[in-house]
Amino acid sequence: MGKNQQLGLIGAALLIAGVFLPVVSVPIIGSMSLTELVARTLGKAYKGVDGYIIIGLAVVSIIIVLLNTTKWLWLTALGSLGIMIVDFVNIKSKLAGISGRGGRFGEAIAASFSMQWGWVVLALGVIVLIIAAMQKALPKTIVPAEQVANE
Repeated sequence: MGKNQQLGLIGAALLIAGVFLPVVSVPIIGSMSLTELVARTLGKAYKGVDGYIIIGLAVVSIIIVLLNTTKWLWLTALGSLGIMIVDFVNIKSKLAGISGRGGRFGEAIAASFSMQWGWVVLALGVIVLIIAAMQKALPKTIVPAEQVANE
């Protein structure tokens, strides 16, 4: 297994793990992962959709790695990054809305929310997938027929 394949598997594992790690700390409720956060923000009909899409992209990344076509990891890495950016911006905009509408009370509530370390693991997963996609794939070795016949 080549270095780019190992990196691809590590990146996919980081994405899968990152979905279940805390991304936001909310007063009274506690820390929430990406799937829990989306479920509470968008309602039960959308429970965990973004998290499961990222898991699906990570599984596709694993398949791509096992097929040794790591140049296609760009698609899964950028797809995961896009979902992460949308979620991060949505969270920040909701916090800004709470802060702007509630006066001092709203500002206090918005200040009590904090981003957690799950974002770092997700970002590392995307970065590692991009690095794996940039690595040149190992050439497939073709054994000459004479060598096979002599063995």
